[in-house]
Amino acid sequence: TELKVTKTWDDENDKDKIRPASITVRLYANGKEKESIVLDKSNGWTYTWKNLDKYENGKEIRYTVTEDKVKGYESEIDSSNAKDIKIKNTHKPEKPNEKPKKPDTGDHSDIMMQMIMMIGSLLGIALITRKKIAS
Repeated sequence: TELKVTKTWDDENDKDKIRPASITVRLYANGKEKESIVLDKSNGWTYTWKNLDKYENGKEIRYTVTEDKVKGYESEIDSSNAKDIKIKNTHKPEKPNEKPKKPDTGDHSDIMMQMIMMIGSLLGIALITRKKIAS
């Protein structure tokens, strides 16, 4: 039997320039790793395993594939067609851990302090002027 695996990328044509040059795909037969292959541009991100055993001990073998983790991407494996498996990697930009800080454009709390000082100065001047007039 044959099993084809095809890799596609959803990353706006490698917009962030983080797509790896190659990825490793692992073939499993009934849950046991059988072989690993490398997909890259040179093989069109596709590979076909040929002449795979269909049965083991009289039971049909269930083939599955996994992909080694690709940093910055979320992987989705579509095995709805057991002979033509599709692996799609979608770029997920990393989000910063903290919210961006707003730029410091000045603090308005010092305006209040200036108002208090101005009122205090005016009261002081008024008090001195009143004393001079009174004397």
